[in-house]
Amino acid sequence: MIPLPLLFTLAFLEMSVVVGLLSETRMKKLLMLGLGWVKRGRGHLVVRTVAATFTMVFGSALFDVVNYRRRMSETGKRINPTYEVLITNHLLETSLMGFCLFLYMLIDRLHCYMRQLLEDTKNSSQLN
Repeated sequence: MIPLPLLFTLAFLEMSVVVGLLSETRMKKLLMLGLGWVKRGRGHLVVRTVAATFTMVFGSALFDVVNYRRRMSETGKRINPTYEVLITNHLLETSLMGFCLFLYMLIDRLHCYMRQLLEDTKNSSQLN
């Protein structure tokens, strides 16, 4: 189980990277260089390993939520407050992990497209 403050921090950091990549500032160049550096060598392997681990934890939390819901529907009774708190916590954790994974994929694709666009503009300016 990943602590919720860590997930919120990760989500806000990833959102700020997306905003930085989409805005026309000096920070965009720095972010592009930083992401390029991370993707070089073993950094990309580490990032993908962390993302795979995150996906497994995401699947486990999702499975727990489904089990709680199934158990609640099988008994037909109202679920006790302890399970309500556990379901809510797992649901929040699962939602944040899914959002963080989505933002990771968004950052990865944005970096690839912007790098390709930069290379294409350099090539077209050299042809003229």
